[in-house]
Amino acid sequence: MLGTLATAILAAGAWFTFYRLYRAVPPSKRRLRDLILKFSKRYASFGNVILGEGSLSEPFATVLDEAAKIYLQHSLAEGNPLTGAPDKAMRAMEDAMSKLLEVGLLKDRVAQEQSLTWTQPILEEMRLLDQSLAEYALTARQGGFSDPLSSLREARAELDTSTTAIQELEQHIRLQ
Repeated sequence: MLGTLATAILAAGAWFTFYRLYRAVPPSKRRLRDLILKFSKRYASFGNVILGEGSLSEPFATVLDEAAKIYLQHSLAEGNPLTGAPDKAMRAMEDAMSKLLEVGLLKDRVAQEQSLTWTQPILEEMRLLDQSLAEYALTARQGGFSDPLSSLREARAELDTSTTAIQELEQHIRLQ
């Protein structure tokens, strides 16, 4: 009886611990992980690997490969405060990768090729974000954030960039 009670207490403690760890992961990252698992099953399936069915169209596979490269480059450096991407940038990349993987899960290759009209701009934004994050990491490594003047310039540049991006988005929406 005592052993059963101790096992139940340990099981409840383990469940609570793992549940807290699960809830600590942001929803965008959890969603991306779920999509990666689904995509991996399909991509590593017998029909795709052995029979050569091809689960992705060639142009979409190129887009997905480049986006994954950009995402992985920054997600692996996330723990390093000097080279890691800010949280907002990582969430944006996770959302973009989720959208791309949703299309990758479609079995219709024609739909994948038609999605290139909106996936190409996503990839272009990921390239620009990659470039910006590389510049950010370079500035952080040079110790630019310890200087108050450079911190003010960085904050102003970030606000200007956000304002410009909002204006460009509004202009793009009006044109469509």
